[in-house]
Amino acid sequence: MTGCGGSLPVPTERLMSTEARVAAAEKDGADKSPASKEVISRARTAVERAKIALKQGKHGEAEELLLRAGADAELADALAREGEVAAQLARVKASQKSEEEKGK
Repeated sequence: MTGCGGSLPVPTERLMSTEARVAAAEKDGADKSPASKEVISRARTAVERAKIALKQGKHGEAEELLLRAGADAELADALAREGEVAAQLARVKASQKSEEEKGK
């Protein structure tokens, strides 16, 4: 029988790529957007839990946590960018309204 009782490889590449996704989301303002704050926090927590699981030799658990963290980081990044676009749109609309009122 293959696979029974065997240990999974250390998900080193997954850890590095997930940490990079979290950093990218933070750079895009995930901590500033109300919609993405909780999501990026959840991603950070999952990464920390994955590191603990790795130290305990629980590679499968770490892999699962890192997959979740990566998905949360991507979601937080998208929410942060969406928030910035919405803010820019609101500024443009306010500027247009101001211009219209000046023209009256």
